[in-house]
Amino acid sequence: MQQWIESEKISVSKSIVKPRADAVAGMLWHIHGHVRELALETLSRLLRTYPTIRNDQTEAFLSKLEDEKWYVREAALLVLGKLPPEELVDNAGSVIHSLNDTEKSVRIAALNTLQSLPEDFLSSVLIEHHDALSNLKYDDVIMLKTQSIELHTEHSI
Repeated sequence: MQQWIESEKISVSKSIVKPRADAVAGMLWHIHGHVRELALETLSRLLRTYPTIRNDQTEAFLSKLEDEKWYVREAALLVLGKLPPEELVDNAGSVIHSLNDTEKSVRIAALNTLQSLPEDFLSSVLIEHHDALSNLKYDDVIMLKTQSIELHTEHSI
């Protein structure tokens, strides 16, 4: 039964949801920032339910990390955090560079996104991109340490 449901879900996502998701993805370049933000939030919800629709959209999400509006950059990070870890691994450098954003909420979103990476990979990525980390704000470093401790505590319980 479960296999049939998954099969039907994939079939529905390809025939119905994918074209609509592509139309929403087109709104990522809308002139108004709030429309871009809503497009990212909508795609995030669709990706959770229909993960097969993400095929060509990761690059679009990454491009929004450079958006002029902070809330669009934050929404892009939240979408990237919902990608499978192996897909996020390939783009971790872009997320790490967001740790130097001028907006605190974007930096927090970047930290939260990075937490979805496997622990061993996160360590190597942080070492590889140490130059991007040198400009971190003190509060962000404290938050990263606190979240890291909380994360380790949750895993050990």
